[in-house]
Amino acid sequence: PYTPPPPFNLRTCFMTSSLILLCWQPPNSSLPITYYIFREGALSVPTTNTTSLWMSQISPQTTYRFVIRAQNLYGYSAMS
Repeated sequence: PYTPPPPFNLRTCFMTSSLILLCWQPPNSSLPITYYIFREGALSVPTTNTTSLWMSQISPQTTYRFVIRAQNLYGYSAMS
């Protein structure tokens, strides 16, 4: 019951042919977020309580599907 709700408003904030900056809004939670877990396919990259993430080695004309979830000391949110 105390797991966080999912982060929201995941979007691209900056992009080049090989680099992307992803940004999102933190979930509305009364408990602190330990970290966010990003996933694109099999790739999972934890970040430490920030609301943005640089992803490198992005290929042009390739479709990516990024999802994110938050974690606090009680567990994980659903994927956004």
